[in-house]
Amino acid sequence: MEKVSPKPQAPLGNATGVNFTGGAIFAHALSAGLNLVGVPCQPLGDTDPRTIFGTERVSRWDALSTPPATVWVGDPGSEAFMAVAPGKGYAVRLPASRVITVAGRATPTNVPFGMTLGPSWNLVANPFNAALPFANFRASSPDVASFGQVYDPTSGSYLIVSDVPGVGVARDYLQPWEAMWVQCARRTNLSIPPPVEAATAASAQPQSLVLGERGWVIPIVARAGSRADLTTAVGVSSNGASLVVENAPTMPDTVDAYLVGADGAKLAQSVRPSGAAAAAWDFVVTTDLPNVEVVVSLPDLSAVPNDLSVTLTDLDGGREIYARTMPRYAFRSNAEGVTVRHFRLAVAPQDKQALAVTSVTAQQEGGSVVVTYSVTAACRATVRVMNISGRTVRTLVSGQMAAAGTNVVPWNLRNDAGSLVPSGAYLISVEAVAENGQKVSSICPAQVVR
Repeated sequence: MEKVSPKPQAPLGNATGVNFTGGAIFAHALSAGLNLVGVPCQPLGDTDPRTIFGTERVSRWDALSTPPATVWVGDPGSEAFMAVAPGKGYAVRLPASRVITVAGRATPTNVPFGMTLGPSWNLVANPFNAALPFANFRASSPDVASFGQVYDPTSGSYLIVSDVPGVGVARDYLQPWEAMWVQCARRTNLSIPPPVEAATAASAQPQSLVLGERGWVIPIVARAGSRADLTTAVGVSSNGASLVVENAPTMPDTVDAYLVGADGAKLAQSVRPSGAAAAAWDFVVTTDLPNVEVVVSLPDLSAVPNDLSVTLTDLDGGREIYARTMPRYAFRSNAEGVTVRHFRLAVAPQDKQALAVTSVTAQQEGGSVVVTYSVTAACRATVRVMNISGRTVRTLVSGQMAAAGTNVVPWNLRNDAGSLVPSGAYLISVEAVAENGQKVSSICPAQVVR
């Protein structure tokens, strides 16, 4: 809706020599907590972010300072830097959700928008009131990174945006009012073409990196309370493809998982060409949320070939888990301060000495059946008798320690209720779980004759 704000004038039927400033009302809903946001117009009147966003908790990242640093509204000399204008990205923290309204002039769409990036991370915003293809953003400079990261207030996680093939790319455009972290190799002046049509940008599909026949990716997810980091991933390609995405700056009141590169750089993603038989990545999970359960999970191992084992090691806690059967690991954050936990994810050919259940037999001897099984390593074993439909008739042992080698468990031909079972065919299930969570099982038939 157009809004006209005339200068004060006498109540005349006709007037001349009166100046008018034309503008429009721009509105946007912000969530409670952190928002990375920009305004797609030049405000008319007050440009103080405290007035526009309705909070004192507003900051910007100064990528052109030495070193780059966070600037808060109200910092001495920050008025011009913090003044609201299109293309500027702001971190806004709200105690409750609210709708902000801004009276302003829309960013012109008949000429490119100019912007200067610093030689580091930059927090910038879509200057247009329409979906902006990521390709438009970096069209004029090869120094701009191929991947940007926007913030999702619902999950508390970054989302990756890009116009090139990647891993877990959410989309290839920026939404109106959306701010983004993006890296630049050196100080660069950008000339951003305006979007031609919002519908075209919003309908494009992100591209997935092609990894080859035996390539795979493992997503690493960290959750703390209601916050999450959903962008971290590692992988291997069998066609020579590689990918490195650096980790965007960690925001407060959330959880962050980042890989540690060979040079110490913090990475969000790392995909390597296949080479050595084993592959390993060190990563860190950190949160400033106090006294909450932090869960590290590997939610999708489906692409990893079955002849490879996946282990997750808590380097600080000294515990290793077998991720195929125990895909999550939890710990508690500190009551005060920042919690930092170090992990290693390793993918390697299956160890021939890994846990296995072998030689399961069930032999009736008079009024009982003797179940015999062998395991290749000490473990906790659960032995069940099932009918031919797979329903449990009797649990003989549950989570009982079993030594490496041959183990024997008798069955007195009674069910869990204590009644004798009828003659017929049954199944004996042996499930073994190693200390690191590796789980294996085996089934054999048993015949009961009375």
